[in-house]
Amino acid sequence: ESVGALLTTADSDSSSLWPDYASPKEKLPKPTLNDLRGRIARLSETERKADANVRYAVQPRKWAKELRMSTQGESGPGGWATLIRSRWLVVETLDDRLELWDIGSSGEEGPNNSPVATFEALSGSVDGCVVVDQAGESAELCVSTTAHQVYLFMLDLPHRCEDRKYTFGLRPHATLYGLSGLKEKQGDWWAFAKKEEANVQGFLYNPQAKAPLTRLACADAVTESQNVLDVLLRDDVTIVARNCTIDIYDKSTLAAVFESAHSDSGSSLPIVKPHHSFPARTDGSFIHHVQLLRRSPIRLKTSASTTVVYASFAESGWVVRKIDLHGSGLATITASRRVAHGISNPLLLEWGLSGSRIVALNDYALEMYFGDPRENDRDISSPGGLACRLNPNHGRALASWELPDDMEDIACFVAFDEATGIVAVGMHSGRILVADAGDSVLPPPYPEEDAKWATKHLYSRRRKPPTLHPLPPSPRRWPKMASNPGFTKPESLPDSTAQYEVAPEWFREPDRFYPSINQPDAFAGVPWLIQELAGIPADARCVLVSWRDLNEEFGEDAAIVDVADPAREGGRRLVLCAWGVHDPIEPELLDFRHEVTEETLIDSLKRGVPIRFLCEDRSLSLNRLAVGQLMVWEERRQGS
Repeated sequence: ESVGALLTTADSDSSSLWPDYASPKEKLPKPTLNDLRGRIARLSETERKADANVRYAVQPRKWAKELRMSTQGESGPGGWATLIRSRWLVVETLDDRLELWDIGSSGEEGPNNSPVATFEALSGSVDGCVVVDQAGESAELCVSTTAHQVYLFMLDLPHRCEDRKYTFGLRPHATLYGLSGLKEKQGDWWAFAKKEEANVQGFLYNPQAKAPLTRLACADAVTESQNVLDVLLRDDVTIVARNCTIDIYDKSTLAAVFESAHSDSGSSLPIVKPHHSFPARTDGSFIHHVQLLRRSPIRLKTSASTTVVYASFAESGWVVRKIDLHGSGLATITASRRVAHGISNPLLLEWGLSGSRIVALNDYALEMYFGDPRENDRDISSPGGLACRLNPNHGRALASWELPDDMEDIACFVAFDEATGIVAVGMHSGRILVADAGDSVLPPPYPEEDAKWATKHLYSRRRKPPTLHPLPPSPRRWPKMASNPGFTKPESLPDSTAQYEVAPEWFREPDRFYPSINQPDAFAGVPWLIQELAGIPADARCVLVSWRDLNEEFGEDAAIVDVADPAREGGRRLVLCAWGVHDPIEPELLDFRHEVTEETLIDSLKRGVPIRFLCEDRSLSLNRLAVGQLMVWEERRQGS
């Protein structure tokens, strides 16, 4: 496939990159239409140049704009934001507010360092969002929170390059209760991950139906203790992406259940199982970041009516798989194909709706990638080999922006529009940095600068010393720049430890040694390790800790964790957390065998049985974004 195949004009409503808010084109303001066409063409040209020369892609760009949020008291950016019409940024703050910012205006057009509207009655933290938007209509913003409330906003927002007046306001016109983790909305159908007082995930809601709420159950013999990562509602099927499976439900069956008064199981809540279910990964391990693409990637051959594509992030790479639908909920799935790689332990990750572009934030830079599933790039040969000559930018880097070099600041959210190339990055200091990859096509780097930019790209960035006045800690601010007893080995043991010792060097009541180890809001505490690092949506608490070297395979620190698991007999599972196995920071998590209980485990430890003999052979897969957070936290803890 030639490099020229990367070119695309993407100038139709059916194009993968043409956004919904710009369709139909006849209702779009002419300046906005011209701006969008120019941006798509410039981004296509940038991809062509980046594909031919990786040094072109990694030369640092300048930030287009910097805005400043208030950080007084408990204010400041939280961990969520979304971008509407590539101009309007909705941001969650630490003091339970939503703020609407105009990041596309100049100083003369509108306010620059203050929000244009706020909503000050947010309950809980944002855990889901859907934007329904078409040209000529108001944008519908639906936001769900951890307090099981859903807010509906109707926003009549001007487009980019549109100068019409607007009376700014951010007030919900309706609120739903009892559901959270919003994933999708299509007409009257809503898809949620969670329901109040429910241990399982996956629900459909239709307020107009006789039975308005239906649970989307997993397939037989598949554990229910999985996260619902994404849901796609189509006219013929509903697809649910979980940690272990991709589940497909027939839409006509779901419609019939909505119109029935009771379920066959006799439960007050109807339950529907999938018509078809696939392993999310061929090796059967957990995946933590999946997006069911609303449009097909521009360089992947698909049939829009019968094919669904999903993208996942695993093993430092961006992987896509195709699902070919055959009607009545039946489908086949293709092997995974890596389309970009070298994205190592990012802090934040955001796909475009078509998966044609992705942005990743690490501790030092914002980087944009483009997806290109060419067959001849599966195996990269030697530096002078054919594959590298055909694909010199095999990592698929597109553009790069350096983050402020400040040890006391860190990125907390990213919002991205793949069609225009505009990205908003929120920093804990209150800065909002705006990147714009579509404003121009950069000239190639000067030859004498090639080595310098390539070196910067290989993580050799120098850091400034910490500032004299660090940010005040906040209970909701990540990462906490203080010591963390949930993760750090204590310098000395408490007095009178013998009464807690149940086996040689193993102790009960770990809270007496690590006061925060079982606190749900402690970064790197046991609940965080299980829910965020391992991706298991269950309550967890440490029951035993040890400071000795377990054996040659494990490091010095270890914890036995009791995890709630309704899918297992007895409703519990035991997990071993050990630090220093392959990396001094990254822990290893292993399931104990099913027959092992806390009592039999203690008896085995007393008899000197190596603890590894009691565990399953394979470690649990870890959330690479959470691993990146651990690494940054440890680096800054050591530097403070």
